[in-house]
Parts: sequence; C-alpha cells; structure tokens
Amino acid sequence: MLFDFILNILLSFLSYFVSKNKNQILMGSRDGKKFAENSKYFFLYLVNKKPSLNFYWITKDKELYKKLKKLDYPVVYLYSFKGFKTILKSDFILVSHHVSDSSFFRILPGKFNIIDLTHGTPFKRSSVTAMKHQNFMEHTIQIILKKIYNQPFKSVLSNSEITSMRYREEFNSKDFPILGHPRNDVFFNNYLIFENYSDILKLNQYSKVYLYCPTLRDKPTHKPFSNSFLLKLNQYLLKNNSIFLIKWHPKEKNQYPMGNFSQIQVINKKVDNIHELLPYVDILITDYSSVSHDFCLLEKPIIFYPYDYEDYVGKIREVFGDYFEEFPGPFVKNENDLLSEFSIIESMFKNDNDYIKKYNKFKLKFNQFTDGNSCDRLYDYIMNLIRLKIFTEK
Repeated sequence: MLFDFILNILLSFLSYFVSKNKNQILMGSRDGKKFAENSKYFFLYLVNKKPSLNFYWITKDKELYKKLKKLDYPVVYLYSFKGFKTILKSDFILVSHHVSDSSFFRILPGKFNIIDLTHGTPFKRSSVTAMKHQNFMEHTIQIILKKIYNQPFKSVLSNSEITSMRYREEFNSKDFPILGHPRNDVFFNNYLIFENYSDILKLNQYSKVYLYCPTLRDKPTHKPFSNSFLLKLNQYLLKNNSIFLIKWHPKEKNQYPMGNFSQIQVINKKVDNIHELLPYVDILITDYSSVSHDFCLLEKPIIFYPYDYEDYVGKIREVFGDYFEEFPGPFVKNENDLLSEFSIIESMFKNDNDYIKKYNKFKLKFNQFTDGNSCDRLYDYIMNLIRLKIFTEK
C-alpha cells in the first residue's frame, strides 16, 4: 500500500512535466486484477479494429498478463518500468470502477484525462450517504474517504438520459455522454467473445438455462433460498432437463453454500464476465441488479425476485425510484412463487401484450441505443477529444 502510494505521488508530480502521447489509451478493470467490464470490450474492439492509436491493457495480475501477452495483445504489467511509463504517457486512461483499475491507487491527481466507462446502470445509490446499515463511526469514516477519493473524471459514460441524471449525483464530472455500454456489444458482435461459456459450462446439453444473478448486499439479512426449496428446485430441473446457474456479485462476501445438487451450479470461479454468458441464458432471475438493464437487450424473460425488499430498501441502501414501477416484473417475493413462475413466464413474455409493452418501455428507457455499436460511438468520442485537444494546442 505504501509503495503504491509513493508511486502514485510520483506519477502525479511527473504528469506536469512529461508530455503525453497524443493518441495513447490505457485501460484496466477491477483494481487491475481482472479482464472485465466495459473497458475489456472496448479493448477487444480496438484489437480487432486495429486503429491508428496506441492502446494498452494494464494489470497487476501476472497470470492475466501472461495470458494476454501469449495472445499477442498490447498488455503491460503494472509493477514494471514500462507499466509506470505507460500510465504517465497515456493521453486517456479508461476505468470501469476506480482509478486503481488502471493505476496504483484509487485517486490519481495531476494532468490525466480519466474516463469512467462505469460498470452498471444504477437503481441503488452507491454513495456512502446512501448506506443505511452503517453505524455513526463507519458512516463518518466513509464520508471522509469519499471526499479524499473524489476523483474528477474527464467524462462518465452513460446509456440513457435517466442514467446520466443519476450519475450526476454519484460522480465528479461535467460530461456524461450517452454512447451505450461497450459490454453490451458482445450480444451483437461475435468477435468480442473472449470465453465460450456454452462450452465451458456444457450448456448445450440442457433444454433450458436459468441464471440467478443478484446484486451486492452490504449487509445480508437472510438467505435467498432454503435447503428444502433447493431440493425441490433440483427435482424440477431434472424433470425438465434444465440447469440453474448462480452468479454471486464479484464483491459479495456472503456467498451462501448451495449444497451439492446435480442441476444447481455456482459459477463464480468459472465465469468472470457475465455478459459473455447472457446470450446462452433462457431466463434471468435477479433483484435490484443492473444486469436486467443489459439482459433486456436480448429480449428474453426476466423474473424479479426481491425476497428481502423491505430490509434492503429500509435498512441497507437508498434507491433512486419506486422498484415496482421502474422494473417491468413479474415480481415474486418468496421461493415457492418463484418456482411457480418458471412454468408461466415464457408464455406471458410472448402473449401478454400489456407486459410486452411494459418490458419494451423498460428496455428503451435505459438503453438509448440497441444496435451493438457502442464501441464505435466511444471510439468516435475519444477521437473527437483528441482532435479537439490538438486543435486547441496549435
């Protein structure tokens, strides 16, 4: 931590004296440990497009570095002279969570153009003031840290007007361009696929694939499923030749053990990037997660399972709107109703005109673009920033 902090200070100081490479872009994700999120798919887009830009992926994970290097991708290891120099010389630094995605520390002062590509469409508020479960001391510490880590961004990527409006409350930036999320381009463009999860998880053998993908719970109140329900669910899946996948949030520390069931599988260790899995999913089950905003682009059924709604909204997190108005449903609040919904959701999705209209309204409200060209728009946006900067410096 101290070593990272010293390197960060040195970077900040040198940034005022070392000139940038005008067309160099640096990308990273999840504290430099994963190849994931919007930054990953924009990187893969650049790899395939081969533009007249210098671009690099940066990571602190040696195994990931070796994997990308073996593929002949432009990758640098964070803890190296080349890594330090690449950060310093990059005209644009792209992140998906925090600045530590592409650097040493969570904030990077100095002459850097940092663009936050974000990692989701917000329903729950992410600011520390919205976390209801904290005691006074925890809350005070988090507010102080928030002020310290209040990184100013050149811009923050958005996918809709309402998303931009919510981001203005969460991020320190003046520019929220609506370009769409690059990660959703993988639904439309096969060249962006990095891992074939259909093969990895052997999904072709099943008639139907269910995915349970809940949001992060800062302070869980109770389990989503009982052991008796899991037994009943497994029997249902066996009878219908189906599989029930569970993908906990990447930062979820309270992952409940699911037992040993033939048709129920926790996939966190096998799947980093859920967006490459979603095209193979027939029915999504989620709660307050932003995954529903993305999955609806595939025009497949979603079941909303807010089993702890009163606790979550009342005791854990503040949210932006009325949950039951914002999402299209159907909503089930207990596990027995969830299982019953499995047999009717697809018919409702195809034949209930009122529900179809509600679903499409939800999709378009949170996705201004539904064409799979978000990477193109982001590329054009950055190129315009480069041209504008060159013009103003002449």
